Amino acid sequence: MNFPLYPRGFVYSKIPAKLPDEVTHFNRHTTARGTFWFAPELHQEISETTDLTVVVFGHAHYVTLNASDNDLLSITGRIADAWRASGCTGVEGVLYDLAGRYGVFILSAQDSHVYQDAHGMRSIYYNTEATIVSSHERLLADITGAGLATSRISALPLIARWSHTNYAGIRSMIPNHRLDLEHGSSERFFGKQANPYLGLSNKQRIDMVHHLWTKQVLELARNHNIALSITGGLDSRVSLALARPLWDKVHTFTYTASPTKGGWWAKSLHKDDVIVRQILDAVDVKHTLLNRADAKPVDRNQKDIMDKNSAGHHGPWLVNMYREHISGSDVVHLRGNLNETARNYYHDFVDPVTPIEGVRQLMRTLVRSKAPARIPELEEIMEEFEHEFDDSQLDQLDPSYEQLDMYYWEIRMGRWFSEVFNETDAAFESVIPFNHRRIIDIALSFTEQERLDGLLFRELINKNAPFLNFFGINDTTNLYEKYVRKEPSVVKASSKIMSSQRLAILDRDGSLLEDITFDGVLYIPASLLKPGTEAAVDYPLDRFVGSKLRADIKLHIANSYSSPNGTGYLELVVELDGRQIAAHDLARWPEPFAITITDVPADSKIKILVRSLRNSPKKSWEIASQTRIEISALNNYEPGRRVLTDNPYVALTND
Repeated sequence: MNFPLYPRGFVYSKIPAKLPDEVTHFNRHTTARGTFWFAPELHQEISETTDLTVVVFGHAHYVTLNASDNDLLSITGRIADAWRASGCTGVEGVLYDLAGRYGVFILSAQDSHVYQDAHGMRSIYYNTEATIVSSHERLLADITGAGLATSRISALPLIARWSHTNYAGIRSMIPNHRLDLEHGSSERFFGKQANPYLGLSNKQRIDMVHHLWTKQVLELARNHNIALSITGGLDSRVSLALARPLWDKVHTFTYTASPTKGGWWAKSLHKDDVIVRQILDAVDVKHTLLNRADAKPVDRNQKDIMDKNSAGHHGPWLVNMYREHISGSDVVHLRGNLNETARNYYHDFVDPVTPIEGVRQLMRTLVRSKAPARIPELEEIMEEFEHEFDDSQLDQLDPSYEQLDMYYWEIRMGRWFSEVFNETDAAFESVIPFNHRRIIDIALSFTEQERLDGLLFRELINKNAPFLNFFGINDTTNLYEKYVRKEPSVVKASSKIMSSQRLAILDRDGSLLEDITFDGVLYIPASLLKPGTEAAVDYPLDRFVGSKLRADIKLHIANSYSSPNGTGYLELVVELDGRQIAAHDLARWPEPFAITITDVPADSKIKILVRSLRNSPKKSWEIASQTRIEISALNNYEPGRRVLTDNPYVALTND
C-alpha cells in the first residue's frame, strides 16, 4: 500500500515553472497574476477581478462570538472585501478569527502577499526571490534545483531551525508574518499591540474560548467523521471533553506499546493505555487501540515518499496503522497538541531585563540537548541566530507578550508540528480548534502560574465534562487514589487559611492600592511595579500551629526567575513580628528554597512580601515577581531562635 505524494499540497509560481514528473496528479489553475497547482484533495477557491486575485485553500472556519462561516467561497469574498477596504490591516483582522489550516494569497498589481493559519500548520516555503511558493520544501527544491543548505542552523532540529530549511535558497514562512512576494521579504503583523484580554475575569475568558472552540467542533462534525486521539495527557482530555455532544459519533484511538520493550518511550505509551482504559469506563465511545507491535513496517517506497512529504518525522510507523484503522475520505483527525503554546513551557528562560537573553539561553540549551554533535559549532550557530532573531522581529512584540511564548508558538510548534501534519496527511486531514488567534490570545492572557497549571484547559474540561478531571493527567492514579494514599505531612498554612487570606498591594507609604485573594502566589501587577510598591501577605501563626505554644516554622519559597542583569529590581523580604529576618534579590536564585525559623511563639505573626525596587511596569516583570509560598509548622525540640536557609544568596538576621 503506497502513500500519496504531497497530499494537500500546492505550488504557486509567478514565473514559468515545471513541476517534477512525479507530480502529475496536481491540478493546474492559471490566473492573471501567476499559476497555481493544487493536490486533488485540497479544497480551494479563487476570486479574481481585474484589479485583484484572492486565493484561499485548505480548511478554514471564520468564527467569532457572533458569527460563524465555514464556506470557503464566502471566506474568500470576505478577505477580498477586507483587502479593498483596508489593505493588509483589513485582511489581518479577518485572519484573527479564521481558524483551520490554510494558505491565503492576495495578488494585486501593486502588492502581493501570502498568509498562513495562526500556527502555520499549512507549511509554506518560498525561494529567496519569492517567485515560487510551495507547501513542501522538497517539492520546491525539486522545482528550483536547490542544493543542500550549508548554514549551521539548517542542520539543527526543526524546533531550533527558525526559517531555515534543508535546502539552500529556500526558506519557511513563520507564523504571524506576512510574505511580501514583490520584495521577497517577511514582516511581523501579530503581537505588536497589547493583548486585549488581560483585564477580563477568568470566567469571561473561559466562556469565550468555550464558545469559539465548541462552535468549530460542531460545524466540523456536520460534514466529516471525527477521529480523536486520546492519551493520558491534558491536551487530548480537553479535546474529548469539548467533543462531548459528539461522543455517539466520534471514533477515538490510542497507540500503545509493551512496557517491557522500547525503553521509556514504550513505558510512556503503556501508561497512556492504562489511563485511557480508566476513562473509557466512564465514556461510551467507539475506540481503537493501535499497538506498536501490530504495525506494518514502512517499506522502501513508503519511506522515500515520507521523506519528501515531511521535513521531519514524528511516527512513521503510525501512518500505516492510521490508513488501515482510521482513514477515510471524510475523516478529520481532531488534535490538541497546539494547546501547549499557552502552557508557558519556556518560563525558566525568561529574562525580564533583556528578553533576547532568555531566547539566547534557550537556543544554547536546545543545541546542547537536541544537537550535541553541533556543540563545537555553538558560537557560529549563535552568530546565525542573531540574524534569525532580527528577521523574526520578536523585539517588536508588545510587552504584554513574552518572546519565549512567541518562540514556542512560531518556531517550536510552527516549524515542527506543521511537519507532523505533513506526515499524517497521507492518512487523513487534521484540525486543531485551538489554532485560532483569538483563542490563543485569550489563552496567553492568563498569569504565568495559571498557564503552568493548565487552568484554562482544566476549566474547559470542568465546564463540559467535569468528571474527566477525576482521572490522572499523565498519572495512572486518580484523584481519590491520590487522596487516600498521600503520606502524612505537616500542616501547611497555605491550605488551611487560604479561604480568608488576602494579598495586599501597598505603595511605598504603606497605603493600600489593591486587596486580592491570595492563592499561594505573591506578585505585583505590572501596572503597579514602581519603587517601593509591595505585595504582602500576613500569616498569624496561632491559626495553624494547633495546641503548640512554640514551633519551628519552615517557609517553602519558589520563584524560577534568574538573571545576572536583573538584580536590583525585585526583593523578597520576610518579617517576624514587624522585624526583618531575611531579604533576597529574586534575580539571584531560580531554585526552590526554604527559610526556617526555630522556636517561634504561637502568637507571632510572619509577613512575607515582594518589593519593587525600580520603575518597571511590564508584564514580564510581573511574571518575574510571582513567588509561590507555603508554610509548615514543625515541632520545636530545643529553645533558641535561629534563622536558617539553603539559599546562599539570602541575607539573614539572627538574634
